[in-house]
Amino acid sequence: MFYFLLIIAIGLPLVAPQRYKYVALIGSMLVLFIPWGLQYEMTQDWDMNFERWTMVNIEHRLEFESGRVIEPLYAYLMTLFFPKFGFFTWLMTCAVIELSVIFYFIRKYTLSSLYWVVLFVLMMNPNYGLLYINSNRQMLSVVFSMFAVILMLYNMENRLLARFWRTIILSIGVVSLIYLGTQIHTGATFAYLLVPVYLYVKNRERSQKWLMLLIFNALYFSRFFLNIDDIMVISMFQVDDFDIAGFESYLEEFSNTDRSYSLVEQPLYFLIMNAAIWFYNELDTPHRFFAICGILGIIGDGFVINTLSRILCYFNIYMLFLIPRLVECCEEHKTENSLIFVRAVYTLLILYGLFMFYKCQTQGEYYTRWADFKTIFSAPHWM
Repeated sequence: MFYFLLIIAIGLPLVAPQRYKYVALIGSMLVLFIPWGLQYEMTQDWDMNFERWTMVNIEHRLEFESGRVIEPLYAYLMTLFFPKFGFFTWLMTCAVIELSVIFYFIRKYTLSSLYWVVLFVLMMNPNYGLLYINSNRQMLSVVFSMFAVILMLYNMENRLLARFWRTIILSIGVVSLIYLGTQIHTGATFAYLLVPVYLYVKNRERSQKWLMLLIFNALYFSRFFLNIDDIMVISMFQVDDFDIAGFESYLEEFSNTDRSYSLVEQPLYFLIMNAAIWFYNELDTPHRFFAICGILGIIGDGFVINTLSRILCYFNIYMLFLIPRLVECCEEHKTENSLIFVRAVYTLLILYGLFMFYKCQTQGEYYTRWADFKTIFSAPHWM
């Protein structure tokens, strides 16, 4: 059933006539709500998510035996659903919020004929949709960072207030929203890096293409030569000096010593990164922001391991809205000579998505449960 739902969700906006693309996108979101909000024990983190719920609402404690503490805003939000609504209603509400924000970005920043591309990347790449469903707490914090991005992009597109007051209101709003995200998941601390990305995009309408190619490719290839483990040891001492609770566990997983690189993934991400740089000056302001975020996510992927790789969600999620724009750019520059190349790129993207989805369904410990899809209606009792 799970595979059938994905086919419907991706296929609706693909086959729908142009005038019904928007309606088809709404239909796709409704279909995705089933695996997103109604799944039962399909995710690797299901037991951990329910344990947090039990700790907060039944045991009335926030600290695990290991000493790790549940973030206060996340705990408070869960208490709002207990005992009247329950754990299932909490998950469904989270799904509605998360899908609504994704829908907003798709609708605003993606050409209607390419809605299906966003949904394809979202659900075929295990580092997106399936990870978001699995990591419910982190996805909620990502949503708060996306609210901050909405505010920043709105400021770039609609300058309604005087510069001084606009700067004050924007600064307070953005910092507050990201801070709220950190109170849901500590990893949202990395989302503060979205602010310098915004400032760069806002103050530089055009960039030197060849300089960007040189710098970002040098950083990309440095993963194969640079050992950052020693740098992280020094950083951990600095974190201890500042007493940033819970943050040191992330620094321990900044490493590329034991990092393995896929011969399928690396060429594709290299292609996407360089396409984003090549077309950068042709993109509008929001998509330039998405491009820089996507590039940082691709580069950062070479230096993180284990669960720390999830922090890249705060940057990689904007790849969902960048890739369709890159596809659009390829179409705009398509000639008879480049037609074969463009088609090859499309084929590579589709084959990559299918390959990754097959791999995660057969080998990935986080996703094998989806093959035997169950909904909350098959649960022995309402939770």
